[in-house]
Amino acid sequence: MKERLRLGYAGVAFPTYFADEHNQYRRAIDGLEKLAGQMDFDLIAVDGAVADVPAAQAAASRLAEAGVDFLLLQAAACASGEMLEPFTRAAPRLGLWATPEPALEGSIQLHSLVSVNHYASIIRRYLRDRGVPFKWFFGHIEDPGLDRRLRVTVRALQGIKAMSSARIGWIGGISPGFYNMNFDEGMLRERFGVTIGTHAISEVVERAESFHPARAAAVVRTAVEVADEVTAPELGMERNARLYLALQELAAEEGYDALAVQCWPSFQEEYHIAPCMAYSLLGSEDGMAVSCEGDVPGSVSMLLMNSMSPRRGSSTLLDLTCLTRTTTPSCFGTAGCPPAISGRATASAGWTMSRWDANRMSVTECRGICCSPPKRPPSPTPATSSGKCSSPPPKWWKPATPASTAPGAGSRSSGSTGSPSG
Repeated sequence: MKERLRLGYAGVAFPTYFADEHNQYRRAIDGLEKLAGQMDFDLIAVDGAVADVPAAQAAASRLAEAGVDFLLLQAAACASGEMLEPFTRAAPRLGLWATPEPALEGSIQLHSLVSVNHYASIIRRYLRDRGVPFKWFFGHIEDPGLDRRLRVTVRALQGIKAMSSARIGWIGGISPGFYNMNFDEGMLRERFGVTIGTHAISEVVERAESFHPARAAAVVRTAVEVADEVTAPELGMERNARLYLALQELAAEEGYDALAVQCWPSFQEEYHIAPCMAYSLLGSEDGMAVSCEGDVPGSVSMLLMNSMSPRRGSSTLLDLTCLTRTTTPSCFGTAGCPPAISGRATASAGWTMSRWDANRMSVTECRGICCSPPKRPPSPTPATSSGKCSSPPPKWWKPATPASTAPGAGSRSSGSTGSPSG
């Protein structure tokens, strides 16, 4: 079960200003509580004014103990610069929130924007060595501009939170010749928190063959129901259904949040199918990100997008198949995991060809199932039955990132000894 985002709130102000009179604290907390209910995050709020350094230290300690992922620090009115520092240690990321003046004539009531500008300057100039990440916000909680900025921020934070504990199953290594899919496992873990588990194609095929025919038949019926066209042979459908069950079971056992699975040539050689339908069903029916050709960076991107989207399992990874300089639509093709664009909530199973019309700002989609093994495209390196490159990469190719020095980590590629294979 994924952990919920924890957002903290505190309002700072000198008591000589008019934050209480203008209901700054309760107005902010009520609005944030409403947003938390809509966007599924936990709010930890400090109720009332934080007016001096001891109160700031106490509030910051409470928020840190609660494990907040992001602290929204509101200058409810003018506040002391000394109160900022404890809050910069309360959460890994900070939001500085200013509100407008209640009146543009007469005496100053709040001076909120002045204090937020002051705080931002302190962080940039005097806390620069600590690299405190912060983002500014301006407006009242019900203002459309602030609402949109907060929602975008929450979505991004939810993605960061989900990735920090994510596990990706890498099955079969990278398809031959796809050197741009090489990745550094140590850098992925350091940047996102993602960990990788590796498996062989043969392990998945053995698991697929263990399921009762009735279970496979039920999956086939589901696939047919969501497709616009079926051109696949019965054996291809049945084996893809088994593969879907095997990948589903493996992901559940290992706690995988996404999969990166080689789709050729190993599945054609070992199971005599193109596995597109299985991958697509995992996306449309289970909401799981699955990238083709063993593309771990692609799987990371899909999982991140799923984590930020309010629509379950809506990310997809497409090849741009044709593009012209005219206004005619562009075409995108993918082997699996297309999102539902229209009709029922689930997407198609198998393949998708999408056309993007820039003039009409619309997408049309043709969906279907094709499980027959395709003709293998020419590869710049020969492939063995294991799916590994049997010859080294060409001389011009170099990894995009150096191998990590962390124990047990390093750059992964289809030709490396660390790659899983069939």
